[in-house]
Amino acid sequence: MLVLILFLCLFVGVGMLVLYTSDDGYLRFVVAVLVVSSVSAFCWLATLVNARFSNTLRISPHSPLRFVPARRLLVFSLVASSTLILAGLSMLLTWVVPGLNPLTGPPGRAGGLLSGAVLLCAGAFFLIYSVMRLRVPQGLIVSPTGIHWWRGLSEQTMRWEHFSSVDVRGAGGTIQLRIEAEPGSPISFAASLIGSDPRVVAAIARFFWAHPEERSFLTCPETALARVLENSPDRSV
Repeated sequence: MLVLILFLCLFVGVGMLVLYTSDDGYLRFVVAVLVVSSVSAFCWLATLVNARFSNTLRISPHSPLRFVPARRLLVFSLVASSTLILAGLSMLLTWVVPGLNPLTGPPGRAGGLLSGAVLLCAGAFFLIYSVMRLRVPQGLIVSPTGIHWWRGLSEQTMRWEHFSSVDVRGAGGTIQLRIEAEPGSPISFAASLIGSDPRVVAAIARFFWAHPEERSFLTCPETALARVLENSPDRSV
């Protein structure tokens, strides 16, 4: 993460230098847009890796019980991809609109044309992917049959009878929810992906793993959480 911070500072520094010294309005605009895109991408990554939700639960009001990620992840990804598209289009326009000088050199050098096309395609890809992600439930679903989550655009499932442990583990200064199954590899969920304190989510998952007779209440999130509290020795999870 420190390397990423240094890279971002260097990129922003160079960008600000261009903004304040260049006479080319199109170049200043493209650099400004790329700076915004870089900062947004960095914020997305920082939130994904380092977000903490101490003693917090973010759940969907709809059935079944679902822990939902923070909305700022989606906002950062949409801003980063949209600004990449804008920067790419701006670079391409300087090559196709009469009277505008290509940003990266005289006609005959394809660097600016190629760079614009790459930025446009990359931004379009990530924007389409982000929009498609809106069509699938986000976060972690705890249902009467097991847990469900999405890897990319495909649904993943782990049934209760396959559980072997539910716990949390440290990872880079933060904690993650960790669930092990037999057979299969353990899976981990960062706090940002479930929008909740992994310790609290682990306690809830352990409760329903250990009490099959209570799993029918998972169809109603409020009732499910109430059942966990009622059966917790200290009235907390």
